[in-house]
Amino acid sequence: MKKKKMKKKKKKKKKKMMMMMMMMMMMMMMMMMMMMMMMMMNMKNKNNNDKIIMMVRRRRKRKKKKVMMMI
Repeated sequence: MKKKKMKKKKKKKKKKMMMMMMMMMMMMMMMMMMMMMMMMMNMKNKNNNDKIIMMVRRRRKRKKKKVMMMI
């Protein structure tokens, strides 16, 4: 009985470790995404930045149009 209990405890610890690892991985992924975004924003090529801004503007316009259509 005692041995079984010990095994169960170990399993729980492993699960916690897995959760922690998953969280760490998620955090790393988020950080990478943020870094990529920053790199894109800080790019020296002005043309690329202009394109990104245009895309954002276009999306906003589309959303507004959709809202108007709904009304």
